Amino acid sequence: MGRNINAVIAAIPKARREKVEVQANRLSKEMIAYADSISEVRKAVNKTQRDIGRKLGIGQGAVAQLEKRSDFLLSTLYKYMKAAGVKITLVAHTKDGVKIDLNEFGNAIVKASDVSRDRNTNRGRSAKKRVAASARSH
Repeated sequence: MGRNINAVIAAIPKARREKVEVQANRLSKEMIAYADSISEVRKAVNKTQRDIGRKLGIGQGAVAQLEKRSDFLLSTLYKYMKAAGVKITLVAHTKDGVKIDLNEFGNAIVKASDVSRDRNTNRGRSAKKRVAASARSH
């Protein structure tokens, strides 16, 4: 039988767990201090709202509205950052300092949102039109 997360954490020496927790707290504070908004990320990589909009297939105004949001779906944030040329990695940190890589989870979210968008696009279309649209997109 596989190990659970508590067993993995318990196996880490206490001194190491404390050191990791201190580092995680420091990094967390730095992230909060320097990442006030996604528009700052865009500016840091020398992109305009129009540049981002072109890659996302939306207008500059829609990008401006997006940048004003304080809450995002992970898939939206992933797509925005990808359009800005920034790679996002998803990592969860337990209170004991264990790092859990969630990058494949993030990819699944984006794929699921693409499917959802495709479903919404096809609403109200006849079966014949859905097949034709599907054929054009592949």
